[in-house]
Amino acid sequence: MQLITSIKHSTITVLLLLPLCYLWYLYPTLPNTIPMHYNLQGEVDRWGHKSEMWFAASILSVVGIGSYFLVYYAAKIDPKKMIGNNPALTGKMAVLLATFMTALNLFIIHSTTQTTLHTPQVLFVGVGLLFTTLGNFLSSIKPNYFIGVRTPWTLENNDVWRRTHRFTARLWFAGGLLASLVTLILPTSVANTAFISIMFLLVVIPIAYSYIIFPKA
Repeated sequence: MQLITSIKHSTITVLLLLPLCYLWYLYPTLPNTIPMHYNLQGEVDRWGHKSEMWFAASILSVVGIGSYFLVYYAAKIDPKKMIGNNPALTGKMAVLLATFMTALNLFIIHSTTQTTLHTPQVLFVGVGLLFTTLGNFLSSIKPNYFIGVRTPWTLENNDVWRRTHRFTARLWFAGGLLASLVTLILPTSVANTAFISIMFLLVVIPIAYSYIIFPKA
């Protein structure tokens, strides 16, 4: 079992370092000045030296690796010791997060080869689908200090935690799909505003919900 876990961790670590290999492959072909940031319309709004990409890509890889192990071992370091009831759940969430971080890093590195980002909506669709997938996990998460909707009210009351996460699971599943859908079918300027608005609501509504139901718990 320990060997399987070690192989899994090694595989995920290699996956998260893959973007750095991609950057190493691209680096000799990149011009000295490359696009470093795009606006919501896919237009370059900041240029920089290509060496900056090493720092940005490395940070994303390190954050991805740290996040993976934090989520994977959350059950062992959580003072409440309640996530341990379902260790497979944290494992799946850790792999999902690592996959998303790798895809994001590869997308950012690839964008440096473009003078115009022709498909900025791809990133938005990915974020929307991430929320949808996380929605499938939320209702199964037990009270803890690392994963989930961690507000003063959910951490104070287990019933508030349970009800908030059941509500948020449905909200994120539907909201993530809606965010991805509007990004694909609406004109870019309208879709960007709609996407940002939906993401804002997906974050704020669960917090407000936990506050509202707390006095009644």
